[in-house]
Amino acid sequence: MTVTEAARVDERAAAQGSAARQRLDGWTFVLWSAVVLIPAMALAAANWTDDLGLVPWITTAGLGLGALLVISRFHGRAAFLLGVGYGLVILLWRLTDTLDPGMGWRERAIDLAARVATFVTVVLAGEPSRDSLMFVLAMGIAFWGMAVLGTWWVFRRGGLWLAVLLPGLAVFLNVYYSRYGSRLQIYLPAFLLVALALIVRTELSGRRRGWELRRAQVSSDVSSRITQAG
Repeated sequence: MTVTEAARVDERAAAQGSAARQRLDGWTFVLWSAVVLIPAMALAAANWTDDLGLVPWITTAGLGLGALLVISRFHGRAAFLLGVGYGLVILLWRLTDTLDPGMGWRERAIDLAARVATFVTVVLAGEPSRDSLMFVLAMGIAFWGMAVLGTWWVFRRGGLWLAVLLPGLAVFLNVYYSRYGSRLQIYLPAFLLVALALIVRTELSGRRRGWELRRAQVSSDVSSRITQAG
């Protein structure tokens, strides 16, 4: 590769990084974070089992990593592998903290791996598992995926409905089936309000980009009017 070609590659990468940073609108990210965190907090409040309070923490970490991946120069497979790798490290770290503190970190990691292997064996045999930590692990994986992949999908791919549908389904099922359903009812309207605000915000951002591309002349108060209509 010549010096000129290398300079062009660097310029192209810098342009891609700048475009990605422009996609991560601050208020949109705040609304999206609330969309994912509300179901996570509802799950912890439902108290299906011990240690579900880890799920909002894991979700917050996933949102942070997702934002970093969006503004980075990584694409596709590389971003996916980073998300999976960091997810495994964070889940291992947080779940081993719930085990016997008398054991060393290595022993706790081995114990967790053995419990996961036992869980997989039991499930494949068609028998029920009574290990509550595996439910926490499953919820941690699910919300980590929604946080990281959802952030990438919303801000890099410009998608929204699939990203909002999964957290919406999670909060609905949790409120519907929870024995503390009446106590959790506030989470569903809160989620709907934030989700609708996110939809309005992304629609407005999309229209603004369209106006800029077409160099259209629009009223100065059009943004506030669209927000009020939403």
